[in-house]
Amino acid sequence: MKLKPYLMNSPFFDVVEEVKLAGEFGFAGVEFAIEYPKATCEALEARMQEILDELSRYGLARRAHAQMFVDVCHVYSSLREASVREIKRALEIARKLEADFVTIHPGYASTALEREEMLRILRPSLREILKAAESNGLEVGVENLHGTHFNKVETFKLLFDDPEFAALSAHAFDHLPRGYGWLRQWEWV
Repeated sequence: MKLKPYLMNSPFFDVVEEVKLAGEFGFAGVEFAIEYPKATCEALEARMQEILDELSRYGLARRAHAQMFVDVCHVYSSLREASVREIKRALEIARKLEADFVTIHPGYASTALEREEMLRILRPSLREILKAAESNGLEVGVENLHGTHFNKVETFKLLFDDPEFAALSAHAFDHLPRGYGWLRQWEWV
């Protein structure tokens, strides 16, 4: 098996220069951090042709990493709905980038809730996100977040054991705390 590293752009640097850097250093692809200040949906869309040209020039694969500071399981529905809209916009940008995979974050406000309540609130958001991902031809991964319910394998297992969310995958296992014995617990995947 050959390691195929992706470069994740920094949203603080010029995105076209980041793509060139990935190509010049021989990365397999770019994982686009769709994030403020220089890699927002609007900023990426404004430079889409330049980005696509450089990706093609180097033959780079594409993935996307949706906004980190949105909260699709926020306790307040208006904030949760706004977050889902932002993620759906990121999915549209990922499609235009010709990405195949988008990582999303479940959110931080979930820490105010018990795990079961958080999952109950999260599920409708995920339904909308998965529907939008499917219509954009994208796979979605959920990234674990330290300090939330999503830093425990048990939370992912509860979500992924639900047949409705079988299309989701977990992303960034390397962030999981080693104390959870995550290697042994992921045997069911």
